[in-house]
Amino acid sequence: MATDRPASPLESDSTPSLGDDNRSTHSSSGSKRTQSITSSVYDYQFKDGRRYHAYEPGLYMLPNDDTEQDRLDLQHHIFRLSIDGPLHIAPIPKDYAGHVLDIGTGTGIWAMEFADDHPASTVLGVDLSPIQPDFVPANCSFRVDNIESDWIADEKFDFIHSRAMVGGIKSWPNLFSQAHAHLKPGGIIEVQDVYFPTVCNDPSQTSTSVFVAYNNLLLEATKRVGLDFQATTKWKTQLEAAGFVDVHTRWVNWPVGPWAKHKKNKIIGKFTYADFTGGLTMTRPFFQNVLGKSKEDVDELFEKVKVELEEQKIHLFQKVCFCWARKPRVDGEVVGGQEAEKGENERGEEKVVPKEEENV
Repeated sequence: MATDRPASPLESDSTPSLGDDNRSTHSSSGSKRTQSITSSVYDYQFKDGRRYHAYEPGLYMLPNDDTEQDRLDLQHHIFRLSIDGPLHIAPIPKDYAGHVLDIGTGTGIWAMEFADDHPASTVLGVDLSPIQPDFVPANCSFRVDNIESDWIADEKFDFIHSRAMVGGIKSWPNLFSQAHAHLKPGGIIEVQDVYFPTVCNDPSQTSTSVFVAYNNLLLEATKRVGLDFQATTKWKTQLEAAGFVDVHTRWVNWPVGPWAKHKKNKIIGKFTYADFTGGLTMTRPFFQNVLGKSKEDVDELFEKVKVELEEQKIHLFQKVCFCWARKPRVDGEVVGGQEAEKGENERGEEKVVPKEEENV
């Protein structure tokens, strides 16, 4: 039965501090590593002190240098913390022995941890950048490729995972269509990502928030280059159109900074604050190259954003969607079932949140 689980509302804490303990609530897994030879596509592009991928250069607008890799690994921990530790919400058993594809694997951290957790599985991570480590689990490998190109015809998977790819995917319907074609019957796809723009916990502050204004400009720039930073609200419809059934969605809220009550929210808030402030300047190409703004105007905008985030006077949060679906086990399978309970719709509008679903 399909489900649509809303995010829990966040409560403001009267004494937030960016200096509180920010250690993760879960530990990383470890295993014996065996060496894996990845692609030799290392002729990177350099611009404004940042390093970019060489394979099909310009396709992805964000850098791949060490600074960005640290930020991607931080995002990995935020995604895990927000659902209390797991790598996914799909019902994947511990003894899973399937063939797994990780789309846009980045540093490879999700693929490696999944391989560690499921040693009977085989995991393939695909990315434009060969930035993954040399020593990886024996059941994990990486490939440099453009996931929006045609996939290898006879390659089939049991589980396909994608996370934080709204900045890289230009056609989600095409991606879902290819995923459906390359999943075995009964196979599962899971996608996880943020929804833009960032939201003010007090809606009356939306019009005065510099960060919301920054988000709206970024939305405009990404639309111009064919990206959809609001794709999460369309996933359910697109997955069903591609032939998937049993579509499940779960929304969570990431506070930006430690303003929200409860220890878990404070940890997520501090990590999200570090993620956003650390990634601010690398969005410069969207503002200067796409929107045509001057360097001085962009510098001023970034400085105002930093001040607002540091002051924590405006309480901001990011809506994040986890969504999984299944390829029918037999041709023509349809799934009946009741409608989702009254609550937040796919665009994150207010709904009644059952007490047991509170994620705080």
